[in-house]
Amino acid sequence: MSATETSINETVTFTYTGTGAEQVVLFTGDEGHNHDLIHQGNSGLVLNKGLLTYSYKTAGVYKVVLIATNYNDRAEDMVYSVDSAWITVNDDNVELRSVSLRKDMYLKELQAQKIGDNTLLFAVPYKVRVSNRDIAVSMNKQRVSIEPMSNSAVVTVNGAAYNENTSYDLTQPFEIEVCSPSGNSKTYHSVVMHYPVFESFSIEGVDGVSACSEYYFDKVSITVELPAGTDVSALKPVFASADAQQITVNGEQQISGETVVDFTEPVVYTLTTRDGDVSVESTVEVSVSLL
Repeated sequence: MSATETSINETVTFTYTGTGAEQVVLFTGDEGHNHDLIHQGNSGLVLNKGLLTYSYKTAGVYKVVLIATNYNDRAEDMVYSVDSAWITVNDDNVELRSVSLRKDMYLKELQAQKIGDNTLLFAVPYKVRVSNRDIAVSMNKQRVSIEPMSNSAVVTVNGAAYNENTSYDLTQPFEIEVCSPSGNSKTYHSVVMHYPVFESFSIEGVDGVSACSEYYFDKVSITVELPAGTDVSALKPVFASADAQQITVNGEQQISGETVVDFTEPVVYTLTTRDGDVSVESTVEVSVSLL
């Protein structure tokens, strides 16, 4: 046994060092695997090549029982040996398994990205595409799903008890505190930013029409239809984006109204936030009217 004291959700390795056993079974002692309750349906776990890794979900002191079995030379009577030890499992885990925005209208959850030890970054789109419509996302009323590593941990948001049905104002930074039964605690600070997109994009005075991807928040398509006879091989788009620090095409910085771009094929613009943590690919496709 790699440890006699551990924490919930931490991995413990059990190793059988004996020889000659045809099967080795381990009772970890927690719910469902208690050797004393074997006649009530509790079962052991089979060691694969003498090795088993396991993590406890609930704090407590557990009796670990290992049973190695074999048959005698005549393959008649079972021979077995039993060994046991005690392990203490503490519940002082204050880490978060996941934090996300609920998928009420997103079709999928928006997972927060952990930066450093205690900062959570939420990247939120301005709009989401649902049933072929782009719907604006309200930042001041969002439900948040918070899942701590410990099932016994107490979670608060801005000092109030966390409730999965409460809508939080994402326009204001908020703090998540996780407290373990042992009294250990940790505070996580949130940072919320938008996916960077073009507020405007035009070519030769013609505004582009943008559409969000229905499945990817970091993908946007823009179409521009220019008058008949327009040469699309050397155009200077005019654009604006408040959230993007860098706007590039194939790694080359783009300047609104100055950079010449060949639009004979679709062009992918990459918009990146100031800290570089969030980026969006906007694919611009230019067509020419037949009339």
